[in-house]
Parts: sequence; C-alpha cells; structure tokens
Amino acid sequence: MNYKLLGIPVLVVMAACGNMEKQPGNKKQYEVPELRPDKKEPEKAAEIKYAFIRKIESEKGKNVLKVDYVEYLTGDEALKKAKTAGDAHYVVDARGDTAFSLVDGYYIFNASTSLQSVELDKNAAIDIVDYTSTASKSKDIKVSELKNVLKNEPLMILSFIDGKVVNMTEQYRP
Repeated sequence: MNYKLLGIPVLVVMAACGNMEKQPGNKKQYEVPELRPDKKEPEKAAEIKYAFIRKIESEKGKNVLKVDYVEYLTGDEALKKAKTAGDAHYVVDARGDTAFSLVDGYYIFNASTSLQSVELDKNAAIDIVDYTSTASKSKDIKVSELKNVLKNEPLMILSFIDGKVVNMTEQYRP
C-alpha cells in the first residue's frame, strides 16, 4: 500500500479547517479567556540546592547559615558518579563479572567542603524527618530548634528566592 498518498486527504482536511475562520459568518469556536483582574502574577520560582548545614549564626539581627553544598544523586547518575569517585560497592560473580551498586540507592557527592554563608528568611519554613514515627513523616521546627537537629548532620534541601533560604526540608536517608 502506498502510504504517501494517505497523507494527502489529511492535509486537505486540515487546510479546510484552517480556512473556516476566514470565511464570512464563521466565528472562532475557542476563545482565549482573559485573565481575571484579581489574578496575581506567578511567584518567582525557587532555586533548589542540597546542603549540609554546619552552623547557624546571628549576624546583624539576621539568621545566617554556614552551608556545605553537595550533589544528591539517585539511579544511574548516582552509580556513575560513585564509580568515578571510587565509592561504589561491587561484587565479582562466579563468571568474573563485576556488578556495582549503592547500599541505600543514593550517592552524595561533595566536590568541596568549603562553607558558604546564606541568609535564612525570617519566615522560612523548616521541615525535618520525624525518625521517631513508623511512617515517613516530617515535622515543622523553629529556628531555635535547628541547632539541636544539626548535631545529626541532616542533608537539607534548601529553596532560595532572591538569594535567601525560604524553605528547608530534610532529605530522608535510610
């Protein structure tokens, strides 16, 4: 069967539909709705980074975090990076083939342990994993409680808007 000829009727139908708007008496069937006047502009998108928070300090009345940025990787990307860094676990089977794996299915790559200072917004939300719960739950904490949490070296997902941390969520690690 000649499939090239099958496309011609489709093109003719599409062209006819496109010309319907131009013919007198035909109105557009689909109108683009106007934005409601009370609709606000969308908020800025947050920049997301993973980090270990090493310290929290108060500078000029503002909370400043000293963070160590890292890459949190999963899947093939994590395995590839771990193999390159020499951190992947491996076994050699009876045939002599090597199989690489990650113990918990993720890899944290830390190219530099230098600390960066970032401001914590006064209204920032802080969520940590509640390891006391049998279900994977998180709980909100206050900035004053953060110092105690940092003793456990949680990996935090930081959300930035205009250079300030507006949200911190602990990354669950088994």
